This record gives sequence, C-alpha cells and structure tokens, in this order.
Amino acid sequence: MKIRVAIQSYKFNKRLCWMLSSILQQTGDLPDIEVSVSYFVNTGVKELLCVFRRAGLLINGHEYVDWGRFKRRGFVRNRDLKIGGVRVIDADWILWADSDMVYPPNFFSMMKSLCNTTFADNLKCLHSGRRSTFLDETELLVNKYNYPCVVPNAFIQANKLKSKKKRNIGAGYCQITNVDSLFSNFGGIYVKGRCDRDWDTRGQKAISDIRFRKRLGAEKIPLPWQVHLQHLRGMPNERDC
Repeated sequence: MKIRVAIQSYKFNKRLCWMLSSILQQTGDLPDIEVSVSYFVNTGVKELLCVFRRAGLLINGHEYVDWGRFKRRGFVRNRDLKIGGVRVIDADWILWADSDMVYPPNFFSMMKSLCNTTFADNLKCLHSGRRSTFLDETELLVNKYNYPCVVPNAFIQANKLKSKKKRNIGAGYCQITNVDSLFSNFGGIYVKGRCDRDWDTRGQKAISDIRFRKRLGAEKIPLPWQVHLQHLRGMPNERDC
C-alpha cells in the first residue's frame, strides 16, 4: 500500500519540521509513505525539504509563484491529484493535512491495517481525532530548536504538552480518501471552481474542504490521536511559526 501525505504550508516552517519528523519516526508494519508539500516560493520550504530528504524521507515539493492560486487551498489540492487534466498521483490513499500536526509512531501502521481491512471499500472522506495544545507552552517547546532540522522524538515531546481533545473535523487536520474512488466517482477533482475565502481577507475559511466532505460524506476512522501544535492566529502574512 502506498499513502501520499499532501500538505500545504505557508509560514509554518517550524511546525512543519515537527510534522515531518514525526513521519520520519514512524514504526511498525508501514505502508510506502510519500510526502508532498505545496509551498510558496522564497519562504524557506525548499531548503527545509532538502533536510528531510537527506534524512531519508521520501518527499517532494510543489513550488508556487502565483499567490492568487496558492492561497486557494482547493486549487492546491486539485493539483495534488491532476495537473492539466492528467492524473499525477499513483498512491492508493491520500491524506490531506495542515502543516502543524504531529503523528504518534504507530499512526501509519494503524492506517495501513485499517485501510486494508475495515475501511478497504470505504469511499468516504475519513477523519480522526486530535489533541490541540496551548500556545504559550507550545511556543516554548518549538522555539528550543534551530530550524530547519529533524526534531528528535517529535511525538514524545509534543505529547507531553497540555492539550484538549478536539472531535470536530476542522479544515484540514486529517482527511483520508481512496484515490481510485476519487477518480472513478468524482473525476479526480477536489473542488470545482473557486470557493475558498481569500487569505488576504480576515475571516478566511477553507470552504473547499467543507464542500469536499459533504460531497463524499464523512466517516471517522479510529486512528491514534494526533497532536495539533497550537500557533499564533491571524492573517497568514502576520505569522512565522
């Protein structure tokens, strides 16, 4: 089984290092994991990807120079599937996620097991729970390191932070979908047309994710709890975390 982890990241480089470190530190009977990061030009992500590629993670990047397209997450996720109408993904399953999640070491071995058995024929958008940390303590932990770097024992460290369980799906914490089903039943399209609110406008919202889940239907998959590293809120251009 091959799983692609598709991430869109903008000014979350520190937390992205924690996320990628936790993927690198997975254990057990693992699927083939391929990570794909969509990022905006000249934001330091290209150099960050090189660090993790050297560490042994199978990872590639989609660099955007058109801000008008990059800030619409639905368009970015369309490109995770097709470019110019041509399918560009060969994975069995795709996990769409934000760039501030930290995975327990058995997350992907459990995902492989569940997607091979109970959820093998499930065509819905699968989602799982997370624990969200608190900002001040998280900032102290995250700022201990010089980035970009591979964070040692990323999940063990993140899991020690005080946190609160969150059961709502959220905009992009964890959306898992069977890739062949996306193409055979939904044309390999994440979202039709422009619907996400503009990142340059306060109160932006990833409406494309909501429409995607409604179109496929949503169902919870009992994966281990992820840790969401809380971060500064506000406009994307106002943060660097």
